[in-house]
Amino acid sequence: MNKKIIIASSAIAVLAVIAGAAYQVLCAKQPQLGDYLASFAESLSNGVNHRGIFLNSLKEGLLTVGLIFVCGFLRFGFPLTAWGIARRCFVSGFTCAALIERYSVRGILAAAAAELPFMLTLVPLVLLSSFSFALSFSRNRSSVIKSYLLLTAGSAVIFICAAACESYVVVPLISLALR
Repeated sequence: MNKKIIIASSAIAVLAVIAGAAYQVLCAKQPQLGDYLASFAESLSNGVNHRGIFLNSLKEGLLTVGLIFVCGFLRFGFPLTAWGIARRCFVSGFTCAALIERYSVRGILAAAAAELPFMLTLVPLVLLSSFSFALSFSRNRSSVIKSYLLLTAGSAVIFICAAACESYVVVPLISLALR
């Protein structure tokens, strides 16, 4: 695979995280967000639906993997692949900035905990996206289909593990950080 494609995928991810954080800091100065985070922190002490969090995170992660996988087979799938990376990374940057802005030092700890699943999925996300980009532009697809399927399956497994981490590890860590 071309190094330029990996660099482009990584750049999309980094720029989207920066854009998400910048958007939150510069444009999203709404009191509703602070109120939402405060109610979220309060609800953590009352107990949460771990299964619901797991299923929502699993659905989101597998939809991202599926979208990127399918886009690899489309000649013009690269914009949707770029959107899939950017969307996931933008949300991550936005969430970190919101937690840090609302809770300062405790927010840094909460953001570190909240981003653990994202960090687990970042490398597979960039690799799968890079492969999808390369496959979109490739004329000889048959030679790499098996590798693409294996990479997609491996990425899906990592996203499943990240969903479990988000629901059963991250929630208690955030609760601890925001006490």
